Amino acid sequence: MNGFGIAGSWDSRTNQDVRHSLGIALNQLQNFNSSTSIQGRAQGGSIM
Repeated sequence: MNGFGIAGSWDSRTNQDVRHSLGIALNQLQNFNSSTSIQGRAQGGSIM
């Protein structure tokens, strides 16, 4: 998942003319946590 966000709003308990809002977002720009593995047997040649 590259991005996620949630937002909400609610009325003020003390003043009915006021409304509160809150939003939170998560955004992943780049993930460098990966690995690659190559296995096999090559008889007189390359596995690449």
